Amino acid sequence: MEDLLLENWEKLGQVALMTIASFVILFLFIRISGKRTLAKFNAFDFVVTVALGSTLAYMMLAMVPLAEGVMVLFLIIALQYLFAKLPVHPIRWNI
Repeated sequence: MEDLLLENWEKLGQVALMTIASFVILFLFIRISGKRTLAKFNAFDFVVTVALGSTLAYMMLAMVPLAEGVMVLFLIIALQYLFAKLPVHPIRWNI
């Protein structure tokens, strides 16, 4: 029964440390990237937010190394910023 509640104290400490580190890193990335990351939500921004949350969860549970998680967070935010700056032109289909 104990295994269901707690694997070991070392693992619990690792999860706590990863949670703090992951949260602080995401907070800094969002502050650096500006209000665009959280303001003016549209469908694409919702997908990005879900991706950020999923990545953050993996980082917090130490399922990926911190450096890899940081790279993924950075790339998601950078790509969101890049795609938001691209000009949007409607596609005209000549059928």
